[in-house]
Amino acid sequence: RDVERSRGLGDVYKRQVIHGTLKTNGMGLLAEWNDLQDGLATVGVKGELLGSLERILAAIIILGDVKFNSLAHDSSSVANKDIIQNAANMLAVDADMLEKVLTSQDIVIAGETTVKSLDSRHASANRDSLAKMIYANLFAWIFKMCNEFLTDTQAA
Repeated sequence: RDVERSRGLGDVYKRQVIHGTLKTNGMGLLAEWNDLQDGLATVGVKGELLGSLERILAAIIILGDVKFNSLAHDSSSVANKDIIQNAANMLAVDADMLEKVLTSQDIVIAGETTVKSLDSRHASANRDSLAKMIYANLFAWIFKMCNEFLTDTQAA
């Protein structure tokens, strides 16, 4: 059951959880995750929906590992392409598009769009903002699911 519940997470992370080598406090991360999954199942988050939630959470964590190279003309590129590919896979988006979103900014003036490259500092801030936005939307969705469960007269 524990191995099945860890599917969708990154391979290294999954091995650490399954083999108990991930350092955690208290009863351990896997036991805490199992308790969380039980609670989420109560409000209807299970099966493929839970798998999607796992992948999104993993992507948020993985995005934090994305590093940037400084290039000429105040631009940047992703330094660790394998990490961006992993995050893109978890989010089910194209890795090149994700890199473009992190390293550039679209500016619209009088109906015309110009793409501005971002330096590594701004690309890092962009990465952090994207992770926060994904997390905030995920939390709002979970909160909505809980509210729907609590107001569902047939669930009681």
